[in-house]
This record gives sequence, structure tokens and C-alpha cells, in this order.
Amino acid sequence: MQESVEKFIKVYVDDLTVGMYVSKLDRPWVDTPFLFQGFRIQSPDDIAELKQECEFVFIDKEKSVLKDIRSKLSLTIDSTPSPSAKLPVCALPTDPEFKNHMKHALRAHSIAKNYIDKIMNDIHRGKDIDVKEAKTLVRELTNKIMENPMALIWLTQLKNRDEYTANHSLNVCILALFFGRSLGLNIQQLNELGIGALLHDIGKLRVPLEILNKPARLTDNEFEVMKKHAMLGYDILKNKDQLSQDSLVVIQQHHERVDGYGYPFGLNNQSISLFSKIVKIVDVYDAVTSKRPYQDEVSPYHALNCIYSDRNGAFDEELVQQFLKHMGIYPIGCTIELNTGEVGIVTSINEKRHLTPTLLLLLDNHKQPLKQHKYLNLASECWGNDKNRPRIEKVINPENFNLDISQIFSKEAIFVAYNNADIPAG
Repeated sequence: MQESVEKFIKVYVDDLTVGMYVSKLDRPWVDTPFLFQGFRIQSPDDIAELKQECEFVFIDKEKSVLKDIRSKLSLTIDSTPSPSAKLPVCALPTDPEFKNHMKHALRAHSIAKNYIDKIMNDIHRGKDIDVKEAKTLVRELTNKIMENPMALIWLTQLKNRDEYTANHSLNVCILALFFGRSLGLNIQQLNELGIGALLHDIGKLRVPLEILNKPARLTDNEFEVMKKHAMLGYDILKNKDQLSQDSLVVIQQHHERVDGYGYPFGLNNQSISLFSKIVKIVDVYDAVTSKRPYQDEVSPYHALNCIYSDRNGAFDEELVQQFLKHMGIYPIGCTIELNTGEVGIVTSINEKRHLTPTLLLLLDNHKQPLKQHKYLNLASECWGNDKNRPRIEKVINPENFNLDISQIFSKEAIFVAYNNADIPAG
């Protein structure tokens, strides 16, 4: 016997099936041995344990992932989605494990951001910088990237024009670690890559503010001054015993181009280090997707197109191919419209199925804000055959619908990490 409660359904323990998402028990969580308040049933052992503790539970239909989801939970999925069809929400990145990763990612991100603010102030005041602390922070970020890269990649969407330099340095570090992990670099290599990426623009702190923050295109003379930041950064750090040459060379070479037209040395492809090539790609990716004093941002989707179009010019072609593969056709932060009319942002990518990421739905098919944001996994098995699956229609500009992506990701990250009330009342 099953009794529906809005999107939740009361299920007696004898009727439980692997794939169901348990949102509430028939007794307080603290009176049971379960570690998490909300979890997906992964095995018959989970069902056996629930049978020992409970008579019935409440199942979240939207978070459940079942092959026979329609018959088990009485979900209706139209065979031909129409603009007014209500899309079932099939998977969430708010499972207990991801919540825990997001908590740790937020903490590591905050500490790293505070460190960057500190070294910026120290350099402006002529003080020495603590490289040992930077290495400790990068090791922590590396550990988080190895555990769950999506949590930190989420946080690269937290962009503020007034804090561009600090945010950019941290984002480049996170993106470089993510890319390096995807390329199979070991922990030591990732740590060395990460410290070079975190400090890659430190020389800009010696560039006059009227040039660094100029709200217009730089003149030729001003650009020549700006170009000096690569060597200025190297000079600041070259005598630090804690930094390897592999890390230092990133600070020198991150503006070199494989076609030989970069700076400061005009190196060609074979002369540029692998770490520098990696940072070159993620540096440009984060820069063009951020609002800067002199330029508005482009979408992550269009940023990848820009990078791809300059392969074998600014960027190493093979690395560009790998970057696109691991970032996905629709990268995290991309705003899209579905064939059903709904609008959402990409929150997680599927490396095996690039056209079916996970979305956070923001607007309904009439382009009106949803009262509650919902997650939608386009790759979920709940869609049945392909004709039932909603599809991405196009990439759109979030500003056309007054969507502040940075603010949305910020609020959602905090909600994911600290909200524990995602259960039915009563």
C-alpha cells in the first residue's frame, strides 16, 4: 500500500526497491543508525537495514533513479514532451556525499581567497609573501579536486568584477588542477601546477593601478607595461626555495603562444612547458567568462569556441581537444533553453554523454521564475527511450532573463552544503 504526499510517497519497507531515494523515516533520524538524513538505496543490504528500523519511509520521486520508475512511483512521462510538459526531476547533486564535498570545498575556497587578498596587500606594502602557506592551500585544493572536482568547479562561477584579480587567480588554480587531474598528472605534479597557477598573475600587483583597472582598451605603450607582469612575477618569486622550477616557469610563460607570437620571450610550441600550456588555456577561459573593467563576459560555451578557434595559434591543439572533452560541450555555468521551453544552467557534466549534462532549472516554459529551483539530469535512465528525453535547444544569454549566474551559484552552493530540511513536513 502506498500513499502519495505531494512529490513524496509513503512506501512500506516490503515494497522498497534499489534506486529509491529515502527522504524521511517513520521515526527521528537520530534514533536510527543511518549516517545521513536522506539517501538513495544502493543495495539489498540498505533495504534490509531499513526493514530492521522502520515500518514505512517517505520516498522522494524526483530524486529516485529506477529503471521502472513509472510503475514503481506512478510517475507520468509524456512520450512526446510539449512546451507545457512538466519535466520529472531525476537526479540531484545534493546527495549527502556531495553536500559534504561542497562544505569542504566552500571552506577551502574561502581560506584560499583570504590568502590571495592577504598577499595582494603584502605586496602593495612591500612585504614578503608566505609561499609555504600557498603550498599548503594548493595541497588542500588538490585533495578536494581528487575527491570531487565538481564541487570546486561550481565555485569558479562565483565572480565579482570588483575582486577580479583575486577571484581570477583562485579560479585559474582550480581549473588548472581539474584539467591536470583529467590529463592524469600525479599528486606532486598537480601541486606544482597548482602553485604556479595560483601565483601566475602575481606580477600584476606591480603594474600601476591606472593601467591594471583601466575601463578601456590599453594603448600600445600601456600594453607594453602590462606585458612586464610575467617577468615581474618571476622576479618576486625566483628566490623562494619552496618553489620548484616547474612552478616558476608557469609565471614566466603563461602568455607565450605555440605560434611564437606570445611574450615575454616569443617561445614556440616545443619550448613552452606543459604546465604553462595548461595554465594558458584555463587563464583565458576564466578571463573571458568574467566581467572585467574593460570587457563584459561571454558564456562558457562561447569561451570554448574561442579557444578552439585559436588552437595552433595561442594554444596547443592536443590540449585544447582534451580541455573541450573534459569541460563538456555545455560547460558548468552555461545557460541553456530546453526544447520544452524551460531555462536552466549546467551544474554537472557527463564526460561520456556531452549532450546530457545535469541542469538547475530556473525558469518555466513561459520564462517565469520557478518558485523552487529544480535539478534535471538529462542523462538519467528515468526518461526511458530517447524520444522521451528533453534536449538542449540552444545556449542563451542569462542577462536577457535577468539571471545573475554568479549569485545563483553562490546561493545554491550554500544551500547544497548546509540545508538539511529537504524532507516533507510532518
